[in-house]
Amino acid sequence: MASDNVGLPPRLRKEKHVAQIKATAEQSDCLIVAHNSGMTVKQFEQLRNSVREAGVTVSVQRNKLVKLAFKDTQFACADESLKGPTLLMFSKGELAPLAKLANSFKKDNKEKFDVIALVAESECHGGAELGVFASLPTRHEALSMLVGTLQAPVSKFVRTTKEPVTKLVRTFAAVAEKKQ
Repeated sequence: MASDNVGLPPRLRKEKHVAQIKATAEQSDCLIVAHNSGMTVKQFEQLRNSVREAGVTVSVQRNKLVKLAFKDTQFACADESLKGPTLLMFSKGELAPLAKLANSFKKDNKEKFDVIALVAESECHGGAELGVFASLPTRHEALSMLVGTLQAPVSKFVRTTKEPVTKLVRTFAAVAEKKQ
């Protein structure tokens, strides 16, 4: 990416960079904006490695370029959060798994990693809500819970209706065994 921009005038380089950020934003469904003041390269790589498997893109960009890229996207509401050393975490899919990853990393790096905003479906939420989103079940977990809840009354009904018949069969078997 950076090698593609070598030799370009600064304005064209910035325009190309804004286009790349915008493309990433348009391909993503949710975003976490965090301050990363004082993070070492090792900690940043640890964060990148931990979220890579979940399909999360982590980057540090210039706030001015990010604001230009976010214009007319679902992340436009995050403009006010773009102040200071900012880390962006883009994810395709649900916010809950991304929030769980960020919350886990935050527990280990309290002083150096602070979530400022969470954005999903064009709605901006404050960083204080990270714990709420992190505690939500993923879509798959929620569907599993729903199926379990719906299945429980049916299973109980089947057992209840089957039990008298089973009891009757056992009684007949005991009577037949006694007569032999």
